[in-house]
Amino acid sequence: MSSKAHKFFFEHKIFTFAQFAEAMANPVPTCRVMLNRHLKNGNIVHIKQGLYASIPSGADAERYPIDPYAIISLLTEDSLIAYHTALQFHGIAYSVYFQHTFQSEEKIRDFQFRQDRFKVTKYPKSLPKSKYFIFSEEIDHHGFIVRVTQLERTLVDALDRINLSGGLEEVWRSLNNIQKVNVANIVEYALLLGNATTIAKVGFYLRLRQKEWKMEENYFSQLKAHLPRSVHYLDRKNRINGKYIKEWRIVIPSELIGEQWEEILDGSDI
Repeated sequence: MSSKAHKFFFEHKIFTFAQFAEAMANPVPTCRVMLNRHLKNGNIVHIKQGLYASIPSGADAERYPIDPYAIISLLTEDSLIAYHTALQFHGIAYSVYFQHTFQSEEKIRDFQFRQDRFKVTKYPKSLPKSKYFIFSEEIDHHGFIVRVTQLERTLVDALDRINLSGGLEEVWRSLNNIQKVNVANIVEYALLLGNATTIAKVGFYLRLRQKEWKMEENYFSQLKAHLPRSVHYLDRKNRINGKYIKEWRIVIPSELIGEQWEEILDGSDI
């Protein structure tokens, strides 16, 4: 391995082809040949088209761990870790999943690297571009700057897109691991999304934790001003054996009321 390439791999745990080509200052075809040689020698691994990871000397190229959050941070400039992946990043997910969901306006096909699956979804249509990163934070994660939704936005997003957040049981169990939040931010973001069903879900959930989080009634009044006019369902996939919650004009699955869950989770929907 050339000293120049060795230095680059040492300094870049994950890198793009463009970064490598710029650092090597060689023609593109030459850089492709170089990378192919290093792939065969086990110095790097191919993650997806145009994206690679460096393997330390002596490590097993097939087993050396590659951080999925770091991969997301390099996929697009506007990538934002969200939904169940945000729950997992914050350490409150009830279960560990190997599908990693992030938001971006760029078109990227879903792909798999080893056991990790990566799924991109666009930002909610109701969010103006200037609000894409509202209630999110940039965190130095093992040397990579990753952008992730804060707990307040994660809570709302998980209720908004239950299918992207592990299913109803996973969402409920995970959200119940949240110890402290800024309720004002939850309400502001829920109203910003402008989805009446989501607002009803959020209102119902916050009501359950009102005493614990010491919420004033004005938060609920703000949400109630935007409730759906007709009956909606907390989980559109589960419209049988539900209980109607008049305050929020929403039907809650009966198993949620009693928290009668199956012990074995089915993660096929995530």
